[in-house]
Amino acid sequence: MAEQVSGRITYANGVPAPGIEVRVFDNDVIGTDDDLTITVGISDANGRYTVTYDSARAADRLELNVPQGLPSWIPVPKTLGISNPLDRYAPYLQLRYHHYGVQQTQTIDMAAAHQDITLPGLAPVQGSFVASRHGFWFLNLFPGTPLPFSIPSLPGISEIPAAYGLCGGMSAAAADFFYAGKPIVQNHDVPAKDTSLYHFLLKRQIDSFSPFGEPILQFMDWMKLDEQSPLGTWHRSGDQVAKLKAMFDGGMPVHPIGLVYANPGQPLWENHQVLAIGYRQVSPTIIEIPIYDPNFPLNDQVFIRAVRQPVDHSSASGSSLRCQRVAIVADTNGKPVEDAKPMRGMFLMPYDPEIPPENL
Repeated sequence: MAEQVSGRITYANGVPAPGIEVRVFDNDVIGTDDDLTITVGISDANGRYTVTYDSARAADRLELNVPQGLPSWIPVPKTLGISNPLDRYAPYLQLRYHHYGVQQTQTIDMAAAHQDITLPGLAPVQGSFVASRHGFWFLNLFPGTPLPFSIPSLPGISEIPAAYGLCGGMSAAAADFFYAGKPIVQNHDVPAKDTSLYHFLLKRQIDSFSPFGEPILQFMDWMKLDEQSPLGTWHRSGDQVAKLKAMFDGGMPVHPIGLVYANPGQPLWENHQVLAIGYRQVSPTIIEIPIYDPNFPLNDQVFIRAVRQPVDHSSASGSSLRCQRVAIVADTNGKPVEDAKPMRGMFLMPYDPEIPPENL
């Protein structure tokens, strides 16, 4: 008897997943799983699918040989089919799709089939991230303090600046808009504290530090490390860049990274967060990582330049990278010049996508 199951499939950032092939199988203890599908479900533009199947196809039978000791003229079958006592009906959905050209297969227990199904990857996007088009137009400079109260000047505490940045929130939010396929808010004015956009940027800033503040601790740890030692920030940056390259090679279009600027004794907020949007191997020893830097709005010529340093292979392995942030800007005569800022190192920031609110 034909049965149907329907549902909705989205990617990890909530974007509907169209074109997903859905079949129903029965999990067998022995042998291959039974395909119960009558009509394959293909998710539509909204991620919704309906698959038709027949549970009777799950019944497994065993063929037993019948002894042939009787006279040949007695019609006795040579084999006898009986139900497999080990067979238990355990249906599940099989989802097949391509993600950035790679075939993916996911299985979902039938008990969860009527709920929304979330694929582990982010929705594939068309084209590349362009800072002047997909980044925010305003400068990462917010007046006052993000805290709802003032902090008095106390001995041993660095002076609180008169302005602050939300670089992590702006980087994550720009990635959110890009993954969701939504146009970025096109406004040159810094959003006021009573606006929905400000609250979203502040939330994404807090999100960038993870539930227990691990990235903050990582910034503090890297600020204390030596740069050139086998366990220093240059060598650790080499490991992080290798991971970033692998993620881009796998089809990921963007990812937030943390830039360690501050030395020991400097304020934590001297460090920075940006959005990496690709990489290019300039030479065997130089890698450039284009970035959207909230401190340089509408500038498509900002990147990390990572130069490989000699490594003592007796004490360390892999690449040791000396990094600097480079921005091509205009001088007083309007000619392009490099604004280069040395970095102590860089590492991958955590990022969980989120759909930007409709009211932005």
